[in-house]
Amino acid sequence: MRKRKFIVGVLILSLMLMGVGYAAWSQTLEVATTVDTGNLTIEATNAHIMGAQLIHDQWGNAKLVYDESIVTEAINKGTSIEYKAKNLYPGSSISMLYQVYNGGTIPAVCKNVEISFDKNSNEDLMDEMIVRNVMCTKFDSNGSHFLGSISGVKLIELENALESLIHDVRLEPGESISIGSRDKMSALLLIDFPISAGNETENSQLGFTINTVWEQFNQ
Repeated sequence: MRKRKFIVGVLILSLMLMGVGYAAWSQTLEVATTVDTGNLTIEATNAHIMGAQLIHDQWGNAKLVYDESIVTEAINKGTSIEYKAKNLYPGSSISMLYQVYNGGTIPAVCKNVEISFDKNSNEDLMDEMIVRNVMCTKFDSNGSHFLGSISGVKLIELENALESLIHDVRLEPGESISIGSRDKMSALLLIDFPISAGNETENSQLGFTINTVWEQFNQ
C-alpha cells in the first residue's frame, strides 16, 4: 500500500516538472508598426506683374520702362495665380513671373496647364495680346536647367504653348520651376498690346488665371 502511494507521488512530481519546463521555453514576439503618409503639396509662389512701355533709345535699343498708370494685380490662390491689368494702351506691355514649388514630401509630375479668362475680359483685347517672350527653368540641388522658351504666340494660345514646355516635368520635394525666367528673380514673361490695336479695345479690362495640374509621380 505504501509502495503505490510512492509511485503516484513520483508521477505527480514528474508532471509538475514538465509544466515548469514548458513555461521556461515560452516566448512572445511583439512587432510594433507605425505608418506615416506623405503629402502632395504644389505651391504657386513669387507672383509678380508689372505694367510697362517698350521704349527705343536713339541707337534703336529697346528697354521696358515701368508705367505706374497701368494698374496691375497678382493674386496667389495656392496652386494658381490670377493676374489682372487695367488701363493698358496700344504699345504697352505687362511683365509677369511666378514659380511652382514642390513643398510636399513626394515627387510630382505636371499633367496639364489650364488658363481661364475672367468673364469681364474684353474678347477683342484677348485676341490682340501677344506673348513676346516666356522662359521656363527648373531648379534643383544641381542648379538650374533651362526647359525652353515661347515667343510670338497669342495670349489665347499660351495654354497649349506653356503645356508643351512643362508637361511631364518632374519635381522632387524642394525643387521648383520658374515660369517667365531663367533665374529666380527676373520677370521675363512679356505680353504686348500691339500699337496697331483698334478702338474696340478701349476702356477694357483683362483678367486671366494660370493653373498647373500636378499628380504624384509613380515610377
